[in-house]
Amino acid sequence: MDTQEAKVYLAIVIIFGLLVIFLIFFFITLIRHQKKNIQLHKEKIYAEITTLEKERKRISADLHDGLGPLLSTVKFQIKSVEVNEDDDRRMIQSAGKHIDDILIKIREIANDLRPTVLVRAGFARAIEEFAETINISGKIFVSCSMEDDVSFGDKEGEMHLYRITQEIINNSIKHANTLRINVSLKANDKKIFLRISDFGKGFNMQEILKKSNGLGLRNIMSRVEVLKGDIFIDSSLGNGTTYSIEIPNN
Repeated sequence: MDTQEAKVYLAIVIIFGLLVIFLIFFFITLIRHQKKNIQLHKEKIYAEITTLEKERKRISADLHDGLGPLLSTVKFQIKSVEVNEDDDRRMIQSAGKHIDDILIKIREIANDLRPTVLVRAGFARAIEEFAETINISGKIFVSCSMEDDVSFGDKEGEMHLYRITQEIINNSIKHANTLRINVSLKANDKKIFLRISDFGKGFNMQEILKKSNGLGLRNIMSRVEVLKGDIFIDSSLGNGTTYSIEIPNN
């Protein structure tokens, strides 16, 4: 190889080396950028869900501690009014009944926003109570198999898992055309396992996610992500759907 050929060969090697270095730098930058976007996405989801739960908690407290006592006072004042006419007396009784109905509705809304049983007795009992309210209708039966000794690291995590379970059950009731839903909760030293199965018509998950009505499923997946868990959805048309959720046992 003469001097001129050696120079050309060296130039090619240098150019090739620079190209390789550029490609490596490009892919490293791309990977870092993707990781940063994923982290920002997770932080955004966490912030949105946390803000939502704080707002629900605030509204629930306002309804329970503010509006409820105010209506009770109004009811007491109405009943304290002395009337002589039967029509007036019946009107006051009717107004009192309406206020009672409003108070019951307020308690239901407040409990839905921030279930007191979840705070007081934990996730397992809260889901059992939620299932009991559904079973009263007699149209759909929700069965629960819950390990009572499953403990969570914090109430916030319990709330997220409760919302996930609530959303899945509501979705099954609305869309799965099923008569039965099974909910099971188990745990070992490393993970908590939540499994929810319906026996309905099933669905194509990719098609649902593409449509606007896939918002509920996206919310479920986002909350699982906040819990640093994994969700596996087994569904096919005509064969029902099973949601298997695994989250770290703190």
